[in-house]
Amino acid sequence: MMAATFTKLRWDTNRYQRVSNELAESIEKAIDRSQKPLDRFKNDKTLKNAVFLCEDDRWTMLLLFLARAGYSSGHNKLFDDFRKIVDAAIVVTTYFP
Repeated sequence: MMAATFTKLRWDTNRYQRVSNELAESIEKAIDRSQKPLDRFKNDKTLKNAVFLCEDDRWTMLLLFLARAGYSSGHNKLFDDFRKIVDAAIVVTTYFP
């Protein structure tokens, strides 16, 4: 019923913000922490290692969500690096018994 008023609101969705150095460093560390359980899962495909992989990836995704406004401000490499890990995890876990 209030949808007509939504057009009056101004959303600046095209504005990108710089991500703080502390957040960028935390994301880089989280990406490294996501790579380790992926390597462990590749060597030992157990449910326990799959859970570790999922939990570490989830933490990295949460940090990347905080940095989403800075994607086009020079931090897209962080997203690309994590995407490589996710793609590798999809391939490895596709044939998980």
